[in-house]
Amino acid sequence: AFFMLPKVVWSIPSQGTFNLHASLLPNYRGAAPINWAIINQEKITGVTTFLINEIIDSGEILLQKELEINSNDDAGSLHNKLSKMGSELVCDTINGIFDKTISPKVQKPSGIEKIAPKLDKKNTFIDWSQPIEAINSKIKGLSPYPGAKTKFLENSGTKIIKIFEAEIIRKSHNFKLNQVVFKNREILIPVKNGFLKCNTLQFPNKKRMLAIEILNGHTFSSKIEVN
Repeated sequence: AFFMLPKVVWSIPSQGTFNLHASLLPNYRGAAPINWAIINQEKITGVTTFLINEIIDSGEILLQKELEINSNDDAGSLHNKLSKMGSELVCDTINGIFDKTISPKVQKPSGIEKIAPKLDKKNTFIDWSQPIEAINSKIKGLSPYPGAKTKFLENSGTKIIKIFEAEIIRKSHNFKLNQVVFKNREILIPVKNGFLKCNTLQFPNKKRMLAIEILNGHTFSSKIEVN
């Protein structure tokens, strides 16, 4: 649930109370706009200052600034870029309010906007039936926190592991989809149109480790799947 500042508080300032949101409102209203922008493979995002009202993220827009999402960005790197941009926008907004150079604009959703719901136990799991680009974007969008989760089925046991960094290898293969392949000291997951090479992972009760570190310290079964 969102924490909503009580009206008795945000109605005190004579010029109104404004907030900073890490998206170009009205797109990506919600708790996790940075994560979902990457998960959904957006090319552009940004920051918005807006006046607070009774409905979350729906107040009049004061200022906005766009930012291009780099193909190498994950949620952490994008957060840092937007944080710096946002701090500058907050200063510009304060100056604009006192200089009376800002005209608040009512948000006018077109109906095609996406939302940014809170990350939870369900929506942080990888869907291995998706295209390889979408899978990798899910991983990047949940890194460095909370991490993209998957079930790791080895013999009769199932573990929940997290993948924090991966890369796409486009290559035809005859492997069973979602079977984990250990080859050349790499952890590969065959999917449609290629492999997902898992570079940084975390097993239960372990720290985050590079794939080669995991392979140096553990021998896995030859029949492992992710789900």
